[in-house]
Amino acid sequence: MDKLNHGTSDITHDLEVFPWPVKDGSFEAIIAWHVFEHLKPWLMIDVMNECWRVLKPDGLLYIAMPIAGSEGFYQDPTHTRTWNAKTPKHFDPESVKYQYYRPKPWKVEVNKTYRIEKANKTAHYFVMRKRGQALTDEAATYLHEITERLKPENVVEIGTFVGTSTLAMSAGHIYTCDKDNAYLKSSERITCFPKQTSTEMLALLSDKVKADFFFFDGRIQEEDLPLILAMSKPTTVYAFDDYNGGSKGVFNVGRLWPLLTGYRLVPPPEIESVTIAVLEPDDH
Repeated sequence: MDKLNHGTSDITHDLEVFPWPVKDGSFEAIIAWHVFEHLKPWLMIDVMNECWRVLKPDGLLYIAMPIAGSEGFYQDPTHTRTWNAKTPKHFDPESVKYQYYRPKPWKVEVNKTYRIEKANKTAHYFVMRKRGQALTDEAATYLHEITERLKPENVVEIGTFVGTSTLAMSAGHIYTCDKDNAYLKSSERITCFPKQTSTEMLALLSDKVKADFFFFDGRIQEEDLPLILAMSKPTTVYAFDDYNGGSKGVFNVGRLWPLLTGYRLVPPPEIESVTIAVLEPDDH
């Protein structure tokens, strides 16, 4: 994609005009080789959000830029702004800097400088991996309404991410884990298991906690199933995010529902940004 048609680009479009004429989840990778330093810096959050939108899950964004303050940066009159080693942290929920702007979430895979010997220049090189999105405001409100109605004493959550869903739920106590993140901290009513898998957390809790409510924002593993059942009551309610298309919510429901007796599926409400489905006892 390029603003000008030089006969080599497939899409002629200005990167600073949103949305881009590309469908969601179209690409496995984006290469932005010495591109971002030419864009308006106040549009960079929007540019990164568009990259996130058009990438497939776990898609990669490759970025190269001149070093801030270098001759290579200053010599080009079209350069506006570059990144330093701390800039990518604004896009990664594992960093406290993420809270400044809360853009679409990325994981920083590579953050280093490299040397171009022939040109006698040094540049920044970043690789960003698309993360799953945090719960939307509408979905968080819906989740809060469910738990406010049920008033669960103990909630078990798989997939803390940045804590949006955790903080939205109304409960006596919440146990939550995320194998990739350690952003949310434990508090009086929340026990976090950062950088731990669902199986690890459930194994620690299975003989101590009976859950009134489960919320699944991560994929249920085969090893999780007996642990989930051991922690369940006849009245336990199970909620699943991303219940649409071929997403993990559909997979999770398909994995757990056959093991439950007397349960019905409540599909997501007719709200575009809410994809939470619920398995609840027939007599609820």
